[in-house]
Formats: sequence, structure tokens, C-alpha cells
Amino acid sequence: MNRPAEEILKKCLSLIFLLTATTILRAQVPVASFTASKDSGCAPLQVQFQNTSSGAISYHWTLGNGNVSTLPNPSASYVNPGIYQVVLIATSATGQKDTAINVVTILADPVADFSANILSSCEDYNLISFTNLSVGANSYIWDFGDGSSAASVNATHTYNTPGTYNVKLIATNNFGCQDIAIKSAYITILANPVASIGVSQSSSCNVNTNFQFTSGSSNISSWNWSFGDGATSTIQNPSHQYGAAGSFPVTLIVTGTNGCVDTATAANNITIGSSLVPSFTMDDSAGCGPLTIQFDCTVPDAVTWSWDFGDGTTSTADNPSHTYNSPGSYSITLSVTTVSGCNGSVTYNNLVVVDAPPIVNFTVAQDSGCIPYTAQFVNLTSGAATYNWQFGNSDSSTLPNPTTVYTIGGFFSVTLIATSPNGCQAALTKTQLVKVFAPTAKFSGTPLIGCPGMTVQFTHTGNNLNVISYLWNFGDGTTSTLQNPSHTYNTIGNYNVWLIVRNSFGCADTVYKANYVKVVSGTTAYTVPDTLLVCQNNPIAFTDPTIGSNVWNWSFGNGSGSTAQSPSAIYTAPGIYTVTLQTNMPGGCVQNFNPYAIVHVIPYIPEPIVVNYNNPCKPYTVAFSTATQNVTAYSWNFGDGSTSTLANPVHIYQQAGTYNVVLSLTIGAGCLAELNTTITLGHTNPIQASTQDLCLGSPVQFSLTTPLAFTATNWNFGDGNTSAQQQPQHTYTAAGSYNVALITTDTAGCLDTFQLAAPIVVNNPLPSFTANTVSCLNAPLTFTNTSQNASSYLWDFGDGSTSTDQDPTHTYTTAGTYTITLTATQNSCSVTQTFTGYVSVVDPLSQFTFTTSGQCMPVTVNFTDQSNNAVSWIWYFGNGDSSLQQNPTYTYLTDPSDSIRLIMTDVNGCIDTSTQAPFPYYAAGAMVDDATGCIPDTVFFTDISNGALSWHWDFGDGTTDTQQNPVHVYNSNGTFTVTLVATFPGGCLDTIVYTDLITVSSPIADFYSPSVAGCSPTQITFNNTTSDATLFAWDFGDGGISSNVNPQHIYYIPGTYDITLIAINDFGCSDTVTKPAYISIPGTYTQFGISTLSGCQGQGIQFTDSSINAVNWAWDFGDGSADNSQDPNHVYNDTGSYTVTLITLDSIGCTSSYTYPSPIVIHPKPTAAATVSDSTGCSFFSTNFNNNSTGATQYEWTFGDGDTSTQTGPTHTYLSGGLYFPELIAISAFGCRDTFTFSSAVDVLQTPTAVINAVDTTGCEPAVITFNNASQLEENPTYSWYTDNGITGTGATFQPLFNLNNTYVVSLVTTNANGCADTTSLSVTVHPTPVASAIVDLTTGCNPLQVQFTNSSTGAATYTWDFANGSTATSSDPNFVYPDSGYFEPMMIASNGFGCSDTFLFAPGITVLQSPTAAFTVNSQQICFEETADFTDQSTGLVSPVYAWDFGFTTSTQQNPSIICGTSGTYDVSLIVTNSNGCSDTITQAQYLIVSDTIAPPIDPIASASVLSDTETEITWFNSSANDVAAYLLYRYNPATANWDLIHSDNTPVPASTAATTTYIDTALNTKGTSYSYKLQTIDECGYTYPLDSLIAHTTINISTTGNGLTINVSWTPYAGCNFNEYRLYRTELPSGSPVLIATLPSSTLQYTDTSILCPVQYNYRIQTDDLCARPFNSWSDTSAIWPENIFEDQQSSLVRTTVVDDKYTLTEWLPPTVHPDRVTEYHIFRSSDNINFTQVGTVPAGITSFNDMDVDVDQNSYTYRIIVVNDCGTSGPESNIGKSILVEGFWKDYRTYLNWTPYLLWNTGVERYIIEYLTPQGVWVPIREVDGSTISTEIDD
Repeated sequence: MNRPAEEILKKCLSLIFLLTATTILRAQVPVASFTASKDSGCAPLQVQFQNTSSGAISYHWTLGNGNVSTLPNPSASYVNPGIYQVVLIATSATGQKDTAINVVTILADPVADFSANILSSCEDYNLISFTNLSVGANSYIWDFGDGSSAASVNATHTYNTPGTYNVKLIATNNFGCQDIAIKSAYITILANPVASIGVSQSSSCNVNTNFQFTSGSSNISSWNWSFGDGATSTIQNPSHQYGAAGSFPVTLIVTGTNGCVDTATAANNITIGSSLVPSFTMDDSAGCGPLTIQFDCTVPDAVTWSWDFGDGTTSTADNPSHTYNSPGSYSITLSVTTVSGCNGSVTYNNLVVVDAPPIVNFTVAQDSGCIPYTAQFVNLTSGAATYNWQFGNSDSSTLPNPTTVYTIGGFFSVTLIATSPNGCQAALTKTQLVKVFAPTAKFSGTPLIGCPGMTVQFTHTGNNLNVISYLWNFGDGTTSTLQNPSHTYNTIGNYNVWLIVRNSFGCADTVYKANYVKVVSGTTAYTVPDTLLVCQNNPIAFTDPTIGSNVWNWSFGNGSGSTAQSPSAIYTAPGIYTVTLQTNMPGGCVQNFNPYAIVHVIPYIPEPIVVNYNNPCKPYTVAFSTATQNVTAYSWNFGDGSTSTLANPVHIYQQAGTYNVVLSLTIGAGCLAELNTTITLGHTNPIQASTQDLCLGSPVQFSLTTPLAFTATNWNFGDGNTSAQQQPQHTYTAAGSYNVALITTDTAGCLDTFQLAAPIVVNNPLPSFTANTVSCLNAPLTFTNTSQNASSYLWDFGDGSTSTDQDPTHTYTTAGTYTITLTATQNSCSVTQTFTGYVSVVDPLSQFTFTTSGQCMPVTVNFTDQSNNAVSWIWYFGNGDSSLQQNPTYTYLTDPSDSIRLIMTDVNGCIDTSTQAPFPYYAAGAMVDDATGCIPDTVFFTDISNGALSWHWDFGDGTTDTQQNPVHVYNSNGTFTVTLVATFPGGCLDTIVYTDLITVSSPIADFYSPSVAGCSPTQITFNNTTSDATLFAWDFGDGGISSNVNPQHIYYIPGTYDITLIAINDFGCSDTVTKPAYISIPGTYTQFGISTLSGCQGQGIQFTDSSINAVNWAWDFGDGSADNSQDPNHVYNDTGSYTVTLITLDSIGCTSSYTYPSPIVIHPKPTAAATVSDSTGCSFFSTNFNNNSTGATQYEWTFGDGDTSTQTGPTHTYLSGGLYFPELIAISAFGCRDTFTFSSAVDVLQTPTAVINAVDTTGCEPAVITFNNASQLEENPTYSWYTDNGITGTGATFQPLFNLNNTYVVSLVTTNANGCADTTSLSVTVHPTPVASAIVDLTTGCNPLQVQFTNSSTGAATYTWDFANGSTATSSDPNFVYPDSGYFEPMMIASNGFGCSDTFLFAPGITVLQSPTAAFTVNSQQICFEETADFTDQSTGLVSPVYAWDFGFTTSTQQNPSIICGTSGTYDVSLIVTNSNGCSDTITQAQYLIVSDTIAPPIDPIASASVLSDTETEITWFNSSANDVAAYLLYRYNPATANWDLIHSDNTPVPASTAATTTYIDTALNTKGTSYSYKLQTIDECGYTYPLDSLIAHTTINISTTGNGLTINVSWTPYAGCNFNEYRLYRTELPSGSPVLIATLPSSTLQYTDTSILCPVQYNYRIQTDDLCARPFNSWSDTSAIWPENIFEDQQSSLVRTTVVDDKYTLTEWLPPTVHPDRVTEYHIFRSSDNINFTQVGTVPAGITSFNDMDVDVDQNSYTYRIIVVNDCGTSGPESNIGKSILVEGFWKDYRTYLNWTPYLLWNTGVERYIIEYLTPQGVWVPIREVDGSTISTEIDD
């Protein structure tokens, strides 16, 4: 089709569409349609119909089951099978109809039935076949009655237990319809008899022995014996003689009385004869050592046993247990003698095989990666046949070299359990072996629904461990890289959100949530429902009509509200209420629903249940009724399962008890109410027992809860005993369970039987057990419980541990002997038994040492076992190899991958394992920061080799490096293998290859679209041509996104769009391509807005177009009207709901339409009308307004005077005169309004305002109060005054007198000229006056004088006291103290609550006399014996006083006495001072006077004397607890004068209560050559002390050292002054060592020889004592320094040769030193190229005596080498001799080759000859000439 024709066709089609749409909209034909919740099902079937019709306002349903409905969405029940036709007729507002028809199919149920081939069978061989006879079913479930079931059509079943069984079959058809067939007691299974054999003996050496056989079986009808020798018998207990030797099996077949049979065979054959072959059993015959086997002899009647276990051990037990500790094969011999004298012996060769466990080891090819990560495991185990792998991720494997896939991140420990061919097991766990890195992309957002402008907070809730980047796509074209971003959505729509996270290991994870954020319009269409009916006090629920709101403000119209989304309300008062709702939505949108609904509350009042009891004994007859009015239906529930619908039912209860009776009422207009009451009939169970769970022999006390309710009792205790006592006590004589019953007769003569709720349980537990008496430390020990009559147990293992297991296993962690206690419990009864010293626990100890030959592979290691009492050994060398020798020697050819382990078994069979880290060895190793990346990928390599000297890296992409820790950039995609060659001291080389270590991968994003854009909306297809990507993120430019590979997208809005594609691979690498303006979509996008969605008749609605690209508009307003303008305003004249549609057309003929999602609702307009009852009167003028409006629910009155009302028919009072024109606005429930204005005015005449102005309105009796007129608006007024006690007056002023306490009303009537009057009143209160009165208890006394005031006032509530000395009080009866002397007249004012008061004055007043204040001082409180103490009186307030002193040992009456202190002690001193007026005061000073004794203070011992440095000592002594110490004197002994010199005086001693000790530092000493002695003297304040000669001296220690080679002799002087236990000798190795304790010596030892010196460095020695005098103090000696002889002075190596190797490097070799070669730790190699300046070029460890120098140019230089030895003391020996390499130079001359070389200088004897070699083209060196050793040049022939 050509272009012009295509455009013409589009325009024609658009025109046809417009015309057709217009015609349909005007017709308003409804479309009937509906859906059903179920269109088929089994009877009975409940179907809910959902009306989906459009354009209709009423509905008529014919439901096919005989029922019809006019509800919009009815439901129906179908009870019979069949096909039912459902018809819906929908009618529009214009009366037009449409019909929709569907059918509902009700299916028939199947019929279940079955039969069985056998209905009765014996317990054995009872296979029963069930035949299914069901009809119309296709699936079945069988229930056989014994807990078993089946789902087959026909079933077979075997019953395991005798009994009678019900069988059930459930048959179900294809539609889920079911039928059930149950056959009760259908199958009977008969019990088999039990055959048992007893025999008098089972063996004999006499062929004529008579064997007696017995059968203990019961319910047996016949016996059939077979004696094994051909003879039989049919009697129950036969006897038999065999008459010949042999072994005879005995069999018995019994037949039961029910016909079932059973067979028994004797446990042991009858054995006769002299040749007895013993037999036995074992619980095991092969296993891993140590292997414990239980041997059980099976020879009957045996009396002696002799076992030989084949490993040198024997036993004479009948059933011994034996442990084999070493691997090997063992023969078993058993010799037996029976009770009949038969004997015999048997040997089984190599019967027991003991194996060693496998040696487990493994590794993983690569130990880290991203999820999903596949790990390949390499098994290095030896000696195993099967394997059990546990990978730490819940997966396992039994393959030798398995793989597993880790799908979650984490560090995983891997365990391998290996089992040998004989079942020996060993396990190895490698902790956190596999590291899987997995970031978790997970997020939440809030809020998720709202209107434009909504801000959503996104939070990453996944695993943030090692996460380094976040990429968010919000679905609207915007992204973010924050961890927790927030984003604002401004456009309506649904938005997909995704998040990509990537961690530092290159691992990525993506989460995508479709339509996660919803941005909706802030306006919700809503139609107000019909008036809602609800009963008073019943809840009514309201539902939020909006989507996405987060704030709700409900008003229920009754003063209450709610902020819940969908609340419920309860209306407590009848009436009509308007419910309103305001909602807020995220984004700030607010919507109001006013009204939301109109609620009509219907009243009801229920009355309580009335109960009448008719019969006190069973059965109980009870009558029920209620006085509730207007009840339409009753429903009684009597609480015993019975019901009734009668109004006043009578019910019979069969059993006593308490019942909850419930009555459900239907009242009035369908309101529901529920009443309940509780009734109690007869007696509750009165039986009580003191206990129901007891031990055998304990009594039970029985009693009644209500003993007064019964006149007779009869108890049955369940054990055959009874009692008629009311409260009996009973003791049970046997264990068991007993049911207790009681028959009672109550006071009404009613008989009743009761049973104790639970039986009485009598228990008798008996504890016992068995266990091995020897156990290994940390090995499990099993205890076998042999207790009887017990259900629970408590074990005490003697080590603080307990258990409640029946047969516990316990592990002892400390060696020793343990007592076992077992408590057995049955219910509440417990019995305990103790087994003293039952278990002995021994501690095995595995330990070893080893020495190595060096660090370069191969390394030979000598292992030495140092375990305790070991008898077997298993060594694991860390590389898969092992040994059973005690002290093995092993050579390592490769690096060990694990620790070295020794598993030893000691003489007790206990096992212990010791582990040591591998020996030091050289090994290459490397790690990378990240093994995956994107181009360009920068990788940081880190060398982790131990001790490497040089490195050679191969990065796998053709490049290499020799740095230790190189950084390499990969610029291409691929997988790269990295190789590292490391060179170590001694020339060792080690190579490690990391296969496919580095992976570099980056995608290339691209796409195209094959689609041609049409008019919007149009679908566009995108084809993805990206390479190397697995995850895609499309942005279509219109807010749409996708993660599909090749998405399709619909563009709804015309425009030009940029397309962006982000491609991401599994490693998180990404590439982005954006194609600007790639898609252009023509057409219109129709949108418009509406000014309001709810209006009234005749109201104009404004429509605003917001379409894109529109040039033509076609509006359909839903009421038959149309418009072609862009922004029309339309008036709806009829009520109804109208849907508005706009169709737009662009310039090229594209069209689109938009139907507003919410209809416009037009509500009817009310009619306002009113009248007034009276229109003229005086103000305040009240008149009634009558409301005659129709169609309104709210009203707004304006009365013309500024006041308003919202009542329906208000009464209004006009306060001022004037003409008023009222107005009424009537408002419907939908907000539509109409106005009515009164045509004639309301005429109000002015009334004066009467006002009284009173001087006061209260007073105290009698009271005169003045009142003045203050009226307003008077106009020639007159005044009339009245009081309610008969006083009147006229004029403007009124002054009545009120004599009595009362309240009076004063009234004023003011009348103006037009006859309008006003009255006002005022209340006056006259209060009573109180009477003040009081008395005091004292009127005279000494100061301070306390006076009690007693109030006797009447009629008062508060009091004010003035005590005449400036003090006051407000209490009723104050107690006041006068502190000073004088005369005082107090006063009291009594007041009541009305402010009325009275005053009382005390006259005469109160006289207060002067009292003295006693005080004194003394010249000194501390007085020496027989010295004088002088006291001085300091008393005040004296009036001719007298004195009375008490000093504790004497008294005095002087004012200032002096007393001689002749009695030592501490004394209280008191003084009483009395004035002449009789007033006195006393003062007592506790412990005021201290009289010292004549005894010197206690000797305070020196705690320690210790050397601090070469010049200082420290002396510490104990502070005295005496309170009279004046000083401490410290003396030091002077040997020059033989005297004690005072060196320190402490005249301010610290008491012991403050500090326990005092320390003094003695300086300027020479402690290195001298010991110092000290004494301490204590002096009290009176000068008493002990002489120096009686005090103990403390002497410091002086230490000295001498040396002999590496042996040091240490001696010291003793510490004097205190006993102690030991000396401690410390040694410090300089220059940086710390003191080390090297010896602890008895206090009697004064010398020590130190032979542990290793190195010739300075050593310091020091001695310390501890616990001097058994107290926590010590003493240090001085320090003695010494330098041992240098034994390494001649430790020198001898250089053997220096040579050039392969024309590449030099090799230098030397001999170890002859002096202390065992002390060498390493050799330092020095090189020189000029024979003068040497530089260190290498270090090799001891044991290596060669060095390869790779860093040389042997073609250009000759090199000289020296070796220096370094020993374990860190010192170096003298330099070695030198070795020099030979440098050869060649040149051509005259077509000849000439060679010159440097001479070789190492050997003292010189060089004998030089040999010249030639390298052939085949790479072989061949000799071509020899020259003399003195020659250094030669000519080479061609």
C-alpha cells in the first residue's frame, strides 16, 4: 500500500471508531457478566458469585437451585448432584437489560466397599488380601486399624500383634469427592502359644543318664517332642535316656487351645560322651588395635575354664574380656571341664586379626573461589579401602577423589574418614580448608506504595562482608552506588528495582524485584454506601478505601475516632452518626471522605438469666428463663452438650459439676446478644490424698475437701482394704498402682460415688550397675545399668560430673580413683547406692623429639619416642607415610603437608596422641589479592616462601618477573597458570605451579532492534548481541527496565528514547552501551484531569487536557453528552455515576483514549424550608424554628444576630433588641446544599440588664453589707430589692443587716419604660466566728525550757502562735523550747476557714531561768605515769556555780583541779556544773585522758633487709599497733668501731592502722663487697624502749662468682635475722636477657656450680630469699658479674674450592670448623672482585657447606670468596682462607685461538696442572689439553 492511501485508510478507520463509540455511549446498554468461585464440585457445594457486569444499577439472579437473589454478589448452596443453570439479568439506569448464563456442575460421590479373604488368623502367616468393591472412585486410602495404611486399589497386609481390628477404606474420585467404608472388629488375629523347653542337665559323661524335660507353656492342647536320636513323646514333661554318646538337638512343637502352633529348640544340644569339644562365641574377631573382644563360653554345665589368647596372656574366667594392643593374628585356645567331669580343649588358629588404622591425608586442588564453587579433592590416604567425606556444606561422598559444589559462602572444614579392609577407621579434619566467597544481594524498601513525590529508603539487608561496590537501578532511569540509598519517585507507575553487589574477591550477586515500588494517584474514587445498620454496643468495621495510605484519621461521629487503617467502632447510644475519614499517603497526598458513611444505631437492652433448682440429687432438674423484651429467637447451650430453642426451658443434668450456661438472643431488628451464667450441681470430687506417688512402706493420709457435706463414707483403697472413717490413713504393703474409690451419703441423703483422679503409685526402686574398673584418661567409659523397678537415674561419677542417662558413657579428664554413686528413682521414690573407689583412671602420655639433617630436600629425620609405658607406636610423618617402629628414621623427599603425629598405646591399652609442627624446610609459595578480574586486571602477587633468596615468576601470558612481590597487569581475557621458582640458601630450588590461577573476563555489550515503530502503544523487540555476559540490565528510556536476554517492551507514550544495556558476567565485570534517540514512537498519549469526582445536580465540572501530541479531542461525559474542545466545563443535571472518556488524534492519524479510572458521582440536591413559632418579644427573646427541609442530613442556621446552629430544629435566644432576618442552608449526606431565607423579620424589644454591685459578698457574724445598683439599658427604670430572710428596699442602694451564720440571697428587679424587666440575684455568706483558748504545762523552768501548749479553742481550723521571743508556730498544740532565760507572754490567734478569727493572750506569762554550759580543757591528754594533769574550767552561763569532777580513778569539787596520774590506763572525764537556781549541765569526754605505763613498747621486728643496687639497701619494718609510739631508731653495724651507728630517726611514726610497714633506703654503701647488718629500736612518748643488745640484727646477702671455662662457681654470705626455707639463684645473660631462675636451694646451702653456660658473654648472678620469718617478704643480694672463657676463639672453617659451573655461576665449598662444629648455626659467605673489598652475598644454615653464587658474570670477572662461621651464641669466628674463581679470556690472532686465565690461588701447595675443555656442538665438554700449574695462558690449535 502506498503512503497516501495508508494515511487515508487510518483517518477513515479513526472516523468510524469515533462514530461507533459515540453511538454506544449514548445507548447506555448494560453488559451482564459474572464469575463463580467454583463451577464444579462435590455435593454439598457452596458457590460465591462475583458480579463483573458494567453499566447496570440493579440485578436479578436465578441460581438454579430454586433460589433467586437481587444482591450484587450472592452465594448459593447445591446439595444434590446435577447441572444447574445460573442466570443474571443486569438492568441499567435507563431500564435496559442484559442477560448472562453460566452452569454449575455438582458431581456424585463414589461408593466405598471392600471384602477380605481371611477374617480370622493366627499370629504367624496372617497375610490377608483385601478386595476393593468401590464404585466411581479412582484413588484409595486403606487404614488397617493397627497404625498401618496403604494407597493401592487392592491391598495385602500382615498384622504383627494379636487383637481385633477395624478396617477403613476412603474412596476418592477425580473431582475429590469421597466416601468412607468402615468395618468394625472386621479382622481377628489369634495369639500364638509360646513353646518353652527345660532340661535337668545338658551334658553327661554317662550314656545311661536320665534327662528330665519340662514345658512351662500355658493354654496348650498338645505337645510333640523330638529328642534328636529318633525318639519322640507327646506328654507335657517327658524323661529320656539316650544310651549312646553324641550331641543331640531337642525340639518341641506345641498346639494352643485356639489351634495356633509354636516350635522351640533347646538352647544347647544334649552332649554325652568322654570326648568334649568346647565351644565359645566372640562379639568381634577383627578390628583396629587396641581391639577389645568379649569371649563367652557356650559349654553348658562347665565348672572350670582355661583361656589362652595367643598374645602371652591367659584367663580362668568363664566369659572373659580381652584387649589386643598390637597388630597381628592371634590363635585362641579354650579348655573346659563340666560338672559331670567331661573335659576337652579346642584351638582356633589365627582366629583374631588386629589391624593398624589407615593413615589419612588429603588436599584440595584449589582452596578458594566464588559461588557456585566446585572443589576437587585429592586423596593422599594409605591403607584404606573405603572413604567417607564430609565437605562442611551438608554434602558427603564415598569416592576416593570426589568433587563438591559449594553454593553458599563461608569457610568450610573438610573431614575424611578412612576405613581399612578390616573396618579400622581413622579420621582427619582440616579446619577452614575451603574458602568460598559469596556476597548476598538482598534489600528492603519503605514505603513501597505512595503518590508522586514519594521518597523510598532502600536498605541492603544481605551479607556486607568484604562487599566493595553496590549498583542500584530504581526502574525510572536512575541508579545509585550507595550502600543504602534513598530515591524519590515523581511519576505514577510500577517500578522494577534491582541491586548488584560485588565483594573484594570479585564475586557478585544480583537481586531483582519486579513491580516493587508502586506510585499511584493520590485520589481514590469512592461512592458513599447506603445507611449502615448496627445494633447498640455491637462492633461495626470500617475498611480503608485507598491504596497506599499510611496515615488514617477516622471520626466516628460520636466523639471518638481511630488512626488504624481499618478500625472497628462500638456505638453505646442509639442514633444516626456521620463517619468521616482523612488519609495521607507517602509523597504528601491527602484525601478527605466526608461523609465516609452514615450509621444508624438501633437500641436493645438484654436482661440476665434466671435459674431455679428443682431437685438436689441426681438427676438434677433446673429451670431457666430471662426477662429480656422483644426477643425473636432463643438459643440455649446448657454446658453439657445439650441445647434448646425454648424461651423458658427446663433441663435435666445427669452428672454433678459446674456448667457454663450460654443464651444467644436475637432481639428487635436483628440485633444479637449473648448472656451466660455458671451453675454448680451436686458435689465436686472431694477425695484428697497426702501423696499419690510414694515409696513402699510410706503411709497415705486420705481426707475430704468438704467433710461437713457428708454424713457417711465408705473407702476402697484398691488393694482389698476398706475403711468407714471419714479421714483414714492407709499403708500399702506391695509396690503397684492402686485406684481409690469412695461412696458418700450427703446431708440431703443423696448417694454418690467418687474415684481419686489418679491412682496411688507405690514404688520400690533397686539401684545396681556394672562397668570396667580401669579406664583411660579422656576415653569414654560405659556404665551398664542393672537396676530394677526404676524409670529415672542420677549418676555421680565422683569427679563433679553427673548424668541422668540410663546407661551413661562418661569421660574422665583427670587421672585418679573415683567413687560411683547411683540413685534410682521411680516416680517420687529414690534409692541411692555408693560404690567406693570403683573406677581407676590412668593417664597415658605420648611425647617425642626429632633431629634433622638440614632444610633442603631430601631431609632425613631421626625420631625419638619419649612416651610413658608405651607398648605400641604409630607414626604419621605428615605426608601420608607412617611407621610402627618405636624410634624410626625417615627421609623426606618432598615437603610434608601436615603435622607430625605419634599415636602410642600404653600397658593399660590407653591411647594418647602428640603432635608437632613439621621441621623447618625450604618451600616455595605465593598468594594473590584477587584471582578473578576484569580487563585491565591488576594482580598483586605476594611471595610466602620461607627463606627464599631469589625468585622467578612466570605469569602465564608470556611475561616473567624476578621481584619478590611483583605487580602484574593482564590485558586480555583468559585463564592463566602462574609458576614461581624460588632459590634458597645452599642453592636449593623449589617450584610451585598454580594451574588456571588467574581468570580475566570482560563482556562486550551490544544490541539491535528489528522492530518498526507504530503508533503508541506499540511493542518493540530488542535482540541482544552481547558476548561473554550472563546478566543484563535494560533501560528503555521511558522508565521501563528488564533483565531478560532479548526483551520486548511496550511504549505507551510517544517520544524519542535512548536505549541503554548493561551486560555483566559471572565475575561481576560489566560493559555498558547507550544508543541515543534509538527509538522514536509516534502517536498521542491521552491524559486529563477532573476538578472534582463528587458533585451535585447542576454543578459544573472542569476537565483539563494534559495529552501529548493531540490536535483533536472527543469527550464522552458518560451522560450522553459530548464535546470537542480541549478543556471543557460540563454541567450534570441528573444524579448518577458517570465515567468520562477522552479520545485524541494527532496530526498523522494516530489515536489513543483514556478513561478516567474513577467515576464522577452526581448527588441529588436537597430542598430547604422553615417557619418560626413566634416573631416578637423582649430580649432575651427565645423562639423555636421549625425545619421543613427535605433530602438533607445537615443544616446551617444563621439567625441574623451573628449566631449560628447546626441543629435540625433549633431554639434560639436573641440577646439584644432589633430586627433579624434568619436563613437556613440544608445540606445532603453528599454535601449538596440549598438555601432558605425568611421573608419577614423577627422583632426583638430591648430588655434592661439588672446588675448588682456589692462592696463584699462575705462577712463574719454579725455583718452589714452594702449593695449598689449597676443596671444597664434602663430607660426610666424602677428598682425593687429583696432578701430571702424578708428584708426589702427600693432605690439605688440597699444595706441589710445579717446576724446569724448563714447564706442569704439578695435580688434586684429592674424595669424599663416599655415594660421589659430583668432580675438578678447575688448570694451573701455570713460565717461563724471562732473562740480562742489554750493552756501550758510549765510556767517556770531552766533554759532551754520545753513548754507544751494545749489548744482548747472552738470553731477554728488554723492557729498562729507568737511565743514572745521572735518565734512563731502554726500547729494546733505546739511543743516549744525557750533557749534563753527571761520572762515571756505568748499569744495565740485562732482562725476558721472563712477568715474569721479570735485572739488569746497568756498572762501572767512564762519565766525561764539561766542554765550553765559545762566545758573544760587539760594541759595534755597523754600523761606519763605519776605526772600531774591540770584541768581548766571553761563553763559559761554561771550563777554562783558548784562543780563535780569524775576522772575515772579519782574525783574533785574544785573549779580547776590538778591531779596526779598514778594509775595507767585510758579514762573518760566528766564535769557537772550546777547554778544557784538549781539549773545544771553535764559534759563527758570519752577516752579523754591516757596515762602511760612504765613498759617499753613492743619490739617491732624488721621484715627484711635487701640490696637494691651497688650503693643502696632497703630496710622494711612493721609499724607498731601501740598508740604511744614516739619514734623509730634504725642502726647499722660499723665493723671498724665494732659499734651500732644510728643512721635514721623516724620521729613521726605511721600507726599500723594507716600502713602495715615502713621502708627506708640506706645509701652511699658498697654492697658488692660488703654485707650490712641492721637493728630497729622503738621508743614510746615517755622514753621507754628495749636496749640494742636485746634486739635482733638483720644482715644482707653478699654474692661472688669465679669461672673455669664455661663453668661458674657462685657463693654467698647467709641472710641473718630470720628463718626461711630456700635461696633462689637468678642469672641474666647480657646484653638484653631477663633474669632467669636457674636453681632453688635449701637455706643451709651457700654455694652453687653453674654448668649450663653456653655462650662466652657477660652473666649476672643474684640471690633471693623468700617468705622471711614465714611472712611475704624477701631479701635480694647484690649482683655479681662474670665473663666465661671464649670457646669459639678458634672456630674457623676451611675453604676447599671455588669453581665456575656451567659457565653461569660459581660454586664455593668448605669444611666445617674443627672447634665445636655442633654449635654452628650458619655460615656467612663474602665475595670480592678486587681481592680487597668483601661483601656478604649469602647465608646458609649449619649442615650445608656449599654455596651457589648466581649473581655473577663469570665471563667478565674472577671472584674471591671467604667464609665466616656463626655459632648459636650469635658470635662469629675468624675468617676462612680465600677461594678464587678462574677467569678465562680468549682472542684470535693470526687465525689462531689464544687463552689467558687468572691463576687459582686457594691451595697452599699450589696448582699441579690446568685441564682445558671444549664444548662440542652436541653440548658435551671434552678435554683438549693439559698445561703445567704455573702456566696461565696457552695457544689452541684450530
